Amino acid sequence: MKLKLTKLDELKKMKTVDLDKYINEVKKQQYEFTHAVATNKEKQTHQSKLLKKAVARANTLKSIANAQQEGKEQ
Repeated sequence: MKLKLTKLDELKKMKTVDLDKYINEVKKQQYEFTHAVATNKEKQTHQSKLLKKAVARANTLKSIANAQQEGKEQ
């Protein structure tokens, strides 16, 4: 299974709406990957960590962007 992960520099340039789409996409990949591991179609189980970290990075950048927007509004 080929993982589609975006680099951090590209994630920083994304808007929060795009980050939401990216998070949903990676979570879908994570679900499909977990299913593939459970059915013995995927042997590289270490890639699940990469997917978890990708979701965490995107969530962190999203929360930072939201905090900056709130700071500008006040």
